[in-house]
Amino acid sequence: MTPTRLARDVSTVAVAGIAAWSSWSHMVAVALRFGERPEVAYVLPLSVDGMLVVASAATV
Repeated sequence: MTPTRLARDVSTVAVAGIAAWSSWSHMVAVALRFGERPEVAYVLPLSVDGMLVVASAATV
């Protein structure tokens, strides 16, 4: 593994991790604010992001 490839991979994981955390926490906050039950609010982002992964895989 070259240093360039390592830097690219680490950067990609860092950006994806930050985006995932931000997206998850925002969706949970919105769901809770609008009256969704907590057990549903905390898994809702997983279903939304799961649909995005499936749609992306199907497109590819």
